[in-house]
Amino acid sequence: GERPADAANNFDLDAYGKLDLRIGVSNHHGRIYLWGDNLLNEFYDLYGFSFGFPGSETGSPARGRTIGAGFEVYFK
Repeated sequence: GERPADAANNFDLDAYGKLDLRIGVSNHHGRIYLWGDNLLNEFYDLYGFSFGFPGSETGSPARGRTIGAGFEVYFK
């Protein structure tokens, strides 16, 4: 649902849906994985600013679709 844009509750930001995914394999030596953030490329604001007069509200946009790969090695 909608949520406050700032600590003073000056205005609300719109609702959004987000899909993230992480898939991989691991064993006792480490792990390797693929990940995706915001896979549906939803545009939304993380938080907002108000400059004190009507119509002056603006938001700070979130990052778009991001994908990557990673690995970890365990030293024992």
